[in-house]
Amino acid sequence: MDPTFTPDIYDEITTMIQYIPIINDEIQDGDIDTQFGIPLDEIEMAKKIGHNKDWISVRDIINLMIKLLQDERRTELIDLQQYAILMSGISYPPQYLLFDYCLAALDKDITDALLYLDHSYKILNLSSSFHIMLACITRNKFLDDKDVRKFLAILANTIQPISAPSHKDRYGQEYRNRFDTYDKELERK
Repeated sequence: MDPTFTPDIYDEITTMIQYIPIINDEIQDGDIDTQFGIPLDEIEMAKKIGHNKDWISVRDIINLMIKLLQDERRTELIDLQQYAILMSGISYPPQYLLFDYCLAALDKDITDALLYLDHSYKILNLSSSFHIMLACITRNKFLDDKDVRKFLAILANTIQPISAPSHKDRYGQEYRNRFDTYDKELERK
């Protein structure tokens, strides 16, 4: 069943992370493929977003997000009105925060990735569920997983600032390497 695209689908997908036992961004008693039960009253919601099982794993959530990000009907991850307000008041474009998180995560720089992610959470007002999901895949060292890498590349591509490629030379070799890693991942998707 294809997901029913409503304005709330993004929240419905990220809310699925609540069924995975996570403490301090660490999955308890499991890994990316461990299946955790979905409460009976939530199974219909899971079916509505294209998940036809009574259990869910982190990989399932990532694959649902990939589907959402690749669909032309997708909703925006960041509220456009808040984005416009932020753009008028600060010199560092806020969309770079989440984009830089993706680049750092693809480069497996956990410290930088988590720093960018936490700033994104606070400044861009990311949903708690989305923040927990991204922190979980970063802290649990799932950054080598092909589905995680595909998700991060697609997310980065979805939110990439127009001027990002022009910054390759401005920010030095480390940024250039991260951007090249990102480009390679995009070619694989």
